[in-house]
Amino acid sequence: MGLDDYRAGLMPEDKALALKNLAEEGARIAFVGDGINDAPALSGAHVGMAMHHGADVARLAADITLLEDDIARVADAKALALATRGLVDSNFKLTVGLNTGILSAAAFGLLNPVAASALHNGSTIGILLRALAGAGLPRGQAARAA
Repeated sequence: MGLDDYRAGLMPEDKALALKNLAEEGARIAFVGDGINDAPALSGAHVGMAMHHGADVARLAADITLLEDDIARVADAKALALATRGLVDSNFKLTVGLNTGILSAAAFGLLNPVAASALHNGSTIGILLRALAGAGLPRGQAARAA
């Protein structure tokens, strides 16, 4: 997962201090917890992940609640997030490229307004369908994301 460091077995005040120190250093913080004493750290981290059968307050304070009480799901969540980000980025670039091409062609008189509109709307629908299908996600995760 590319972890630089980890901490375990800390008291709640030690967790808060560790998060504060890391944040002051400019670190991006992911915190995984399941108990009442983890809630402040879960809400203070850049990404807080709670376990499925953890305390209610931990699940409410977290950004993500894992659906299985298995630490391996943290790696799955990261992989899914990175794949989703890649899909969003590629769809954005595709949208900008296609719309620039269509509008440029229309501006130079190569497309009439109806054709430009049809191409624009068609490309928008195509990109939306690509996003809905989860194109670009790792195999097995596209079905889970949908």
